[in-house]
Amino acid sequence: MSSSTSSFVPRPYPPPSLAGVPNEYILNRLHHLAPHYWNKPETADCTIGKRGSLFPLSRSGAHLIHHPVIHQSSTRGKRSSISRKSFEAHIDYLCSQSRLLRRFFGGSTAASTSKSPLAARPPQFLSSNSHPVVYLPIPDHSSFDLLLHWMYHGSMKDIEFALNDGTVTWEGLARNVEYLDIRDDMRQFLGRWYARRRALCDESDSSESSDSEEDEIFSPVDSPIIDPDTDADGEDEGGSETEDGKCGVRRSSKRMSAMRLLANSKPLRVTIQ
Repeated sequence: MSSSTSSFVPRPYPPPSLAGVPNEYILNRLHHLAPHYWNKPETADCTIGKRGSLFPLSRSGAHLIHHPVIHQSSTRGKRSSISRKSFEAHIDYLCSQSRLLRRFFGGSTAASTSKSPLAARPPQFLSSNSHPVVYLPIPDHSSFDLLLHWMYHGSMKDIEFALNDGTVTWEGLARNVEYLDIRDDMRQFLGRWYARRRALCDESDSSESSDSEEDEIFSPVDSPIIDPDTDADGEDEGGSETEDGKCGVRRSSKRMSAMRLLANSKPLRVTIQ
């Protein structure tokens, strides 16, 4: 690590003052306080940048900041059309949901448990002091703001609405969840959503045609959650696939069920430090 990061003091999660406190209680308190911290850059203690982000530094060290894009003007929120290059955030909220960021900000050198090739691309400090700037090579840009909103508020309504609306893709969300090593309730939510969408599409297909087809299991192989052999750019190393226009998911020649997402979810391990 470069000398520019020497001033950063690791931030274990949970903090020592909350040692022994159940993690679910901590999460509930964070969600309760979210309105006081969400989209409040003046209180943020870190800056997160995505893949391809630029942080043009001035001589004084100031950097270009774009803030989260979901606004609370409706019950479901509205997504801005402005492309966000970086996000002002709070370390406690990030670490409460992402095991990757928990290890990173806590100074842990333990290897990620993720099987995704993206796990070999860890976050990096671009600058570090009392307000670190972190480069985060997130796989899918379009859904990161939704995940960030969920980390603060704990509600999946915005994510579900965006999936149903087609604003974001299941595959993109699944890649981000796998890369960030996010808590299992989000993995299970994605598994249930995919199963429902697949069932609706199968029902629609059967009502339109009585032709028998080869028995095939559908799964979005773009996601390392489903297919650990997917490479870092999200391209499958083998097999063929076509886009199912009705369902917005991919049809794979590999026989893997999307419900493996549930089976592969690892038990949440909370280390009280």
